[in-house]
Amino acid sequence: MSVIDDGLKRNGTGWLVGDKFTVADLSFISWAGIGEGLLQQLGKFEGADQKFPHYSAWLERLRERPVVAQAFGQIAEARKAHGLP
Repeated sequence: MSVIDDGLKRNGTGWLVGDKFTVADLSFISWAGIGEGLLQQLGKFEGADQKFPHYSAWLERLRERPVVAQAFGQIAEARKAHGLP
């Protein structure tokens, strides 16, 4: 999270590469979700949005994209169907 936060801060556009949403951003969204879930399960996620503000804003922008929101919805449904949190 800190590496991505630093990169976003340096870039200044809100995206990983250039000034628009690219495959680079999309390729990280699944890892971001996995990392967030692990940190939540370990009880270490609280305060991450304040510690990594660029990362948190970037992740929120990604999650607002319809295709990403749909994918995360499908993941949540599948996890629930298998008895996972």
